[in-house]
Amino acid sequence: MGAGSSRRKFESLTSLSKEEKEGLQHLFSNISSGNHETNAGHMEAYIKKWTTEYMSRVLLKSMLAIEGKQGQVSLITFAELASLVLKMSVDNETDFILKSIGDPPQSQHLKEYVKNMFQSYAKCAADSAELSKWSFQSEEAEAERFAEYILQDLVFEKMSLKACFDEEFPLREITRDKLERWYLESQLFPKLQQTVFSRVFLGKSQPSMVPLPVQADSVRAASILKLADVLTLNSGIPVEYRKKWRLLFSTRLHGESFSTLLGKIMRKGATLLIIRDKTACVFGGYAPISWSCGPKYFDCYHPNPWDGSTGYNSNYLYLNTNQKTMPNGLGFGGRLEYFGLWLDSEFGTGRANASCTTYHSPQLCKSQEFYIDHMEVWGVGEEPEVDETERASVLDVDPEAKALLEMAGRRMASDGIRESDAKDK
Repeated sequence: MGAGSSRRKFESLTSLSKEEKEGLQHLFSNISSGNHETNAGHMEAYIKKWTTEYMSRVLLKSMLAIEGKQGQVSLITFAELASLVLKMSVDNETDFILKSIGDPPQSQHLKEYVKNMFQSYAKCAADSAELSKWSFQSEEAEAERFAEYILQDLVFEKMSLKACFDEEFPLREITRDKLERWYLESQLFPKLQQTVFSRVFLGKSQPSMVPLPVQADSVRAASILKLADVLTLNSGIPVEYRKKWRLLFSTRLHGESFSTLLGKIMRKGATLLIIRDKTACVFGGYAPISWSCGPKYFDCYHPNPWDGSTGYNSNYLYLNTNQKTMPNGLGFGGRLEYFGLWLDSEFGTGRANASCTTYHSPQLCKSQEFYIDHMEVWGVGEEPEVDETERASVLDVDPEAKALLEMAGRRMASDGIRESDAKDK
């Protein structure tokens, strides 16, 4: 193909914008030292800067299939594959993955593809302002765990999270229809893949999928979270909370004190609680609104990907302290004295029950009783403004007294006053 013909074909790639074509052309010129084509070895070496060896082979194989010329990759081939992977429809996306993982498509092959895409993302995003503030260490086991989690809905079709919690990742054939449906429903993987392809073919990064951690100087010492954890958790919370996480509490920084924990997390907005027990199990919970002390559960239903709410009751969150007749501690779900997840106010111990009337969640750790090895709490999004003029009621100070009166059928006069105040405003 002549230079003029190649140029016309390059310009005819209408799916790419003028800016993208210019960026792609400049990038290819750097790879090929100003030539219109480069050898496969040079191209593979470039791709490996941003991807794993597995993913570089996948992309190089696709280029050579388009080129039809052994051992060489031209600008137009580079551009055609860029157009395909950056702008493709779900149909084409599915076809690309199927061709990449081989025939017949098996769950283990797809897992390898997803695992390598995650590892490639870690390389592509390593120089971002957000990732540089964390202290993530790349681990093979983490990538395996991430891939299995991402593919859970595909390989454990029609099984609840609770039912497949302890199941081994199965070996089974993947149909095209199921793969396409999984890709459409996945919130995280398509964005992950686009970030990698944008870096490889356009030389630029996408908006970060990792939040910027506030108090970054403390994060490296205070957090046990890995990249896979942060990506997964961040993709599940509301969009407005995803840009910034605020480290509110860490046992490594603040010690083991329930009163300190309360002082750090109350009225701080939505939070993520992360716990590692003495057996190295890591688990936790998400509170979509601010924590506040009181004798009752508070109803705060906000749907999210890990929801699994039964709809049986609205006992979502509980927090209380210094009361003689009420449970003292922090809880998620269940009922009083039988919480789905419970942290006792005598800091260091907790309980994760095998069943919970509020959530379909499985038992979160190996045994019902656990001992905390590490705990951290993140406020997600911007910190909410607190009205400093808000008047405190005597019944807010002593929630146990309020609970006993309410059990006796006595309506709280101060509640009525607050309702009246709210109407006046």
